[in-house]
Amino acid sequence: MKEKYKNNFIYKVTNKDTLKSYIGKHSGNLEPLDDIGVVYFTSSYDTEFRNDFINNTGNYTIDILGNYDSSKKALELEVKLHEELDIAKNPLYYNKAKQTSASFDITGMNHSEETRALIGSYHQGKTLSTQHRKILSEANFGAGNPMWGKERPQYVKDAIGKAHSKPMTEEQKLKISKTMSSKKGVETSMYGKTHSKLTKTIMSKNNKGNNNPNYGKHWYNNGKINKPSKDHPGNGWVLGMLRIV
Repeated sequence: MKEKYKNNFIYKVTNKDTLKSYIGKHSGNLEPLDDIGVVYFTSSYDTEFRNDFINNTGNYTIDILGNYDSSKKALELEVKLHEELDIAKNPLYYNKAKQTSASFDITGMNHSEETRALIGSYHQGKTLSTQHRKILSEANFGAGNPMWGKERPQYVKDAIGKAHSKPMTEEQKLKISKTMSSKKGVETSMYGKTHSKLTKTIMSKNNKGNNNPNYGKHWYNNGKINKPSKDHPGNGWVLGMLRIV
């Protein structure tokens, strides 16, 4: 059966300021970069994001993660990416629904403010018991994990790599650095947690000598950000780390 459209592509739209993204699929006869952000502005349920993308397109970067002559193959990639990134629940993405092979899974769809308030009041002050956490952990371990025993096709690996390979600007790095350095105590992801002895051994082995990404490097700063480098970065950079507050 002949395909209706020439291009069936997966795209990623990213806000330059927040680094929040949207991944979707679109089919058409225009070349992808002549289509998305020009005549097509995603099918996102997030109207605030979509309207901003329409009115301030220049504030977003657009990446084409894959373009296929088959709508079915493009859909397969979209489904795998959405599953891989748990996209409907991932705070780094605007997507509110996860694409499945037949339709959208709206598991991650946002509730109304009223519903959120009701759910919040019900759960306020409650914490998961150790037993409950153990059950959840065991349910997603080994064969219980949705990715257990599955091998990702190479084109999916390539698309995932491309989605995460775009380098950040110095300004974006500074924003993230300030956000992370301001977190203390319970705000940090490792608060109250300790690595197992096995994990510590593996981490130590993987970060020794040439395996350490900072091996042979010194820390420099330019008064705004810190940067590890084997060679002096140039004018404006001095040796030593800057404490960012």
